[in-house]
Amino acid sequence: MKLKSNAIIILLFSILIIQSCRQDGVRQRALALGKISENQRKYGEAERFYLVALQEAEKLDDNDDILMQTLFILAEFFYKRDKFEDAEPYYTRAFSIKQCLSGEEDVEVIAVRNRLVELYYVLGNYASAESLGVKAVEITQRVIGKEDFEFAELIRVLAETYHYDGRYTEAEPLYHRVLKIAEKDSSSDDYEIPMFLNNMAVFYDDWEKYAKAESLYTQSLALNEVKLGANHLDLISILNNLAGLYHKKGDLSKAEDYYRRTLDLYSKHNPRSHFKKITLLNKLAIVCNKQGKQNAAWKHYIRAMKLIDKSAGRHPDQLSIFKNYAKLLRKVGKPEQAAELEERARRVRVTIVKKSKEKE
Repeated sequence: MKLKSNAIIILLFSILIIQSCRQDGVRQRALALGKISENQRKYGEAERFYLVALQEAEKLDDNDDILMQTLFILAEFFYKRDKFEDAEPYYTRAFSIKQCLSGEEDVEVIAVRNRLVELYYVLGNYASAESLGVKAVEITQRVIGKEDFEFAELIRVLAETYHYDGRYTEAEPLYHRVLKIAEKDSSSDDYEIPMFLNNMAVFYDDWEKYAKAESLYTQSLALNEVKLGANHLDLISILNNLAGLYHKKGDLSKAEDYYRRTLDLYSKHNPRSHFKKITLLNKLAIVCNKQGKQNAAWKHYIRAMKLIDKSAGRHPDQLSIFKNYAKLLRKVGKPEQAAELEERARRVRVTIVKKSKEKE
């Protein structure tokens, strides 16, 4: 109780300090208190202080630069906490004000524009990300000249914008440009070349250029194993991507090996998490069954079923598991168990349809 009272006194004292300061001193003090609260992870309190700072900045006459700086601080505060929709209007206002004050080639204007490009991409607003991104690349290159980590990030965002819009021929040279920039300073930890190779592999995978994707996945895996070790958490996505690629190519033996490695590594790092394990067990069972390894497939389905029963809620793969497992059970001469699974699948489908109609 004493601690709570002390906290209230400190907060009231802080407010009194703010109220007693001169006009711009109020804003500066509010920003300082906001930063202290943010560092202490008191985010609600920090937000309130930052908003006080913004209110004070808006009261000042002929001081657009101060307003822009305050807006940018608020925008960055929300961005760092992944509250992208909250950050967007503050970035937009800051950009508009600073551009009017200093022109579009000002270094700070360039920085805010580049951040907006990244923000629009994260929000899935690809049209705005592309529109602003093309201009951002041209101006950044012309004014700054230096092709560093930040410039590479801008190019990467534009590449992925084209990628996820299905414009592969436009995205490809940009991906290679990012890689070239990163390789110029391969000793720097700013740009993680092994993980970027994985991202490029995903690009070629989506484009169905499997030979290029395979080469990049394996390079990424080998480099990461050397850098991080064979059991590092970050290897999970690469192993899973390789497994999926071999599955699509019909190289089922390799797909099985990589799905198994993914499952083992995921289980090691997330022993109590069942969701992804169920998905991986389903994929393992499918590739084993396709290879005629019915006993192995049966074991994977049993493990998946046990995890489904343990898990709260409905897993998106459960209908696939019920259906495929039932087929396997019929194939090995267990029609009663198959019928039970088919009935369970029927009940799940009825529940899904019912909930869907309720939402409508």
